[in-house]
Amino acid sequence: MAMQVHVQVEKVGGQGNSITIGVAPERRELYTTADDKLIKVWSLEDGKCKSCINAHKGRITCLVWLNHVRMMLSTSLDQTVALWNAKGECVVRSKFPCAIYCAGYSSRHDIVVLGGMKKMFVLQLLHQRDEWELNTQSVFEEHDEFISEIICTPSGRIFSCGYDGVVCAFDLNVEDKLVVMTAGGNRAKSKCHKGAITCAAYYNEGNSLITGSYDMSVKTWSYDALTAHAQFSPLYTIELKKTVETMCCIPATKSLWVGIKGSCRPFVFDPRTGTNLTDFLPQSEDFKSLHNEYPVKIMASASEVVTMSDHKNFTIWRYNSLACISIIHGHTDWVELVVRNPRTGDFVSSGADSIIRKWYIPNALYPQLYSMKEGFADHQGSVVAGVLRPDTSILFTGGDDAVIRGWSLEDNIPSSGGARREGGAGGGG
Repeated sequence: MAMQVHVQVEKVGGQGNSITIGVAPERRELYTTADDKLIKVWSLEDGKCKSCINAHKGRITCLVWLNHVRMMLSTSLDQTVALWNAKGECVVRSKFPCAIYCAGYSSRHDIVVLGGMKKMFVLQLLHQRDEWELNTQSVFEEHDEFISEIICTPSGRIFSCGYDGVVCAFDLNVEDKLVVMTAGGNRAKSKCHKGAITCAAYYNEGNSLITGSYDMSVKTWSYDALTAHAQFSPLYTIELKKTVETMCCIPATKSLWVGIKGSCRPFVFDPRTGTNLTDFLPQSEDFKSLHNEYPVKIMASASEVVTMSDHKNFTIWRYNSLACISIIHGHTDWVELVVRNPRTGDFVSSGADSIIRKWYIPNALYPQLYSMKEGFADHQGSVVAGVLRPDTSILFTGGDDAVIRGWSLEDNIPSSGGARREGGAGGGG
């Protein structure tokens, strides 16, 4: 039950450090851009490049999949927004008074939301007589810097996040117009980070907005406080050591992947509590093969994750319900023995390092994650065999030192000092 590497593609092309990706799950396609102003279309199945679109005159800043109409939207520093059909044809291109840095699509309201320099544009997508049109409904100016992220939630709520560290929440009023949320006499607008907000994600199951910033922190914001009082109250804050570059909630594993500058692997957190799960997860081993690369973009669909590195290599991860869900580190040599206590769910392990280690579940939210409670080193040499007496929770172990020892798994105290075997392998005596 984990994400496993499905396809890796190296050097997808383009100059410069700016990279954008978009996923079209219904088409089974991945879209990538770089500073070369092109959109490249890749197969999610085998990672092969299917086509290349000469899309904009300026750097492409964002790609958003519009699932209701099954088309890809692109935004650019050339102040234009374009909509692309399955054939790679531009069906509409609109010009705006400023560069567009990000975009979002609300399928609930069928609107496109664009983030520019201090301005947020709300557009209605219209289709008449085989022609498409992006009609501007409203413009908001709630930021003092450019808007870096637009988040459109399944419920219809919209968030704008900016380089001024401000987050603003929008919702429809009784007249069915998008307005800044208000409650208890407050407007849902707040300075949420000390530094610029670089990325944001939305955890659907918890109805929580999550933001990352140049201030090297990740914050999750309370849905209840926002709804009741129009206030941004953090549920928890994760302090990191470097700038947060990208983040994405992974629906398949209900986890949050966070990419920070200079780290060759994403950090994986539980979006409910902020608990760091990285070292326990098997995909952490896969990231070690990426050497000095670090993820600059992460995007997910229902069953897949795409990570793009600063070296312009991308990896497609696919969910495997039968895969290993946890890796537990602790032993320094071969593990020869693993015995589980059915009463508590704890287990004991031992092996060539001669240490018997007891592991327990520290938190009921994570039954697959274990922490070492304590270890004993009474055996001299490898521990090669063991058996649990379930009615008393006593574990008997045997090793290269020709000694059988009994251990109480309830109180962690050896129940006997050891019985030296006499005679041959059968025990005798």
